[in-house]
Amino acid sequence: MTSVSSFGEKQAIKLCKKLGFIVDKSKGKGGHAKATHPTKTAKDDQGRTTKFIIIRGKKEYSKSFRERFIKELTHFGFTKEEIIENI
Repeated sequence: MTSVSSFGEKQAIKLCKKLGFIVDKSKGKGGHAKATHPTKTAKDDQGRTTKFIIIRGKKEYSKSFRERFIKELTHFGFTKEEIIENI
């Protein structure tokens, strides 16, 4: 996977909004936020279907978490290039 420059919660929220998600900080637990896509659904590696993604409330994400976050977004039909371009 292409290496992604560091980013945290603020950039993740901005990214999700650019991709069409509706972000609601009151729906997540603690410092987390819930981003729901109004038209797209995702199917994860286990075959479960979902319409939302959880954004962790952290100033800067680790490399492994950034890659996992991008992978979750690809399940919604976005390309890695499209995601990285909008970060």
